[in-house]
Amino acid sequence: MPDTLVVTEGPDEAVAAPQDAALLERIRRLEDALAQRPAPVTAVVPHDEEQLAQRLLTIISAKAAQHRSATSNVPPTPLGVAPIQTYAPYPFPPGAAMPPSEPSVWTWFMTSVLGEIKLIARMYLDPRYRLSRFAQLGVPIILAAFVFNYFFFLLPPIGSLPVVREILERVVCILLSIGLYKVLAREVVRYRQVLEYLSQYGQH
Repeated sequence: MPDTLVVTEGPDEAVAAPQDAALLERIRRLEDALAQRPAPVTAVVPHDEEQLAQRLLTIISAKAAQHRSATSNVPPTPLGVAPIQTYAPYPFPPGAAMPPSEPSVWTWFMTSVLGEIKLIARMYLDPRYRLSRFAQLGVPIILAAFVFNYFFFLLPPIGSLPVVREILERVVCILLSIGLYKVLAREVVRYRQVLEYLSQYGQH
């Protein structure tokens, strides 16, 4: 008698069949729900962001220029540049004295030179002050050198060269003038120190 193959289903396979059917039904419902869901709206990104930013800057600058021209007479300025502010002069009250103007360079120079000359004359005439040995000998020697310089360049052979004689004489005069200025400037500084000392201790 031939063998007969009998296939029987176990209890586990009988229970798994309804579970698979339920899982397939849930998957189908999810697919239907996703198909009916509206598509999300994607953000519109401009193709050229630099061009859009440039257009916005142009519009903003144009609006700002229109606003400035409408509110004031100041000419419009480019975006990001502050306009130049002008201020009206401060009105002086009637009868008030105007502030003194600054002296020119020439006026200041002449005033300073005249003040130094007056101080030097006062230094020589002040009986309370005694000149230093350097000034007592330096000033007469330099003045004598001026006289000697004039006659020296009149003697031959230098005196026979008019252009050279005049140039050399002027150069020596300039050097002697600088030396005289140095001697007197040093003595004036010393005289001012003496005056400060006398004024401090009340000796007049």
